[in-house]
Amino acid sequence: MSSETQTEAQAQIPDNWDLARRAIVPFLLNQPAAQERYLGRMISTMAFQSLIWCDLDTGLMLGIDKGMLDVWQKKETEVLECALRNFDAMLEGAQIEMMPDSGHKVAVVKLPATTLKANVLTSARLKQKVSPVIGWPIWAVAPCADFVLLFNDKNIIPNLGPTVYNEFMNSPQPVSTEVFEITDEGVVAIGNYMPQMPEKQ
Repeated sequence: MSSETQTEAQAQIPDNWDLARRAIVPFLLNQPAAQERYLGRMISTMAFQSLIWCDLDTGLMLGIDKGMLDVWQKKETEVLECALRNFDAMLEGAQIEMMPDSGHKVAVVKLPATTLKANVLTSARLKQKVSPVIGWPIWAVAPCADFVLLFNDKNIIPNLGPTVYNEFMNSPQPVSTEVFEITDEGVVAIGNYMPQMPEKQ
């Protein structure tokens, strides 16, 4: 997220909370430094869950800088809760589909807003959606914003390394080379295919 994006956000995000809140969603990205300027939270060493204002009709996505809290007279926790609720509502219409011929229970997420897919890692609705397909708890990789694999057998983790690396390095919206475990207690990174991987520029 650049300073130019920040300027655009200040100019285009509605000052009226009731208008703005409907389009606030989370967005995972590999920019830990963004937490100094933008609303959001770190969910792992690599992955920052930014809060953005997203126009799904045009695809416009603007990072919400911390100055908007004063404009809206809201706390950051309130904006985060709003974003997560909005994404959970999106997930209601998503499909969890098995990958063919994988030899394991590996699932992908079919979501119209493809660049928001990685947010399934933190969704309160994920268990409801995925458990009938591959069970629960699960593991996941999210090398980029629009590519997520969910699986129920941790023995396949070593096999996913090349895919994670290629997706992370070649995507304009990389997220993480980590492996995540997702349980009733939440999401936690349990390993990294590239422990020394720096933030992608």
